[in-house]
Amino acid sequence: MPNQSNERAIQLISQYAKQLRPKVNSDFDSILSAIGDAKVVMIGEASHGTYEFYENRAELTKRLIKEKGFTILACEADWPCAWKVNQWVKGVSTNEKNAEEALGEFLRFPRWMWRNTGSL
Repeated sequence: MPNQSNERAIQLISQYAKQLRPKVNSDFDSILSAIGDAKVVMIGEASHGTYEFYENRAELTKRLIKEKGFTILACEADWPCAWKVNQWVKGVSTNEKNAEEALGEFLRFPRWMWRNTGSL
């Protein structure tokens, strides 16, 4: 049986939650408006492994860069593999031809989090 605290949380979530549909750019407008001039934005997810979270995180990140001028992205990732991706993004690496190749080194944790097409 839910306690009073849980019931209040459910009420607040129901009142304020907004659906984010994958690839519906306008769904992110209210989030970007709420972010305002913030210098730090932390993006989490309730599930590791559902493509909708990866697609939405990627779309929100793109818009933060393009529309809000963000220049730094910190990720939960294995250091050597993330470094390789960072080098590719910055145009320093010449070995990888595309994002999929840059992500190809993710063989340990969290391979399943980053080696997916939703993150591209």
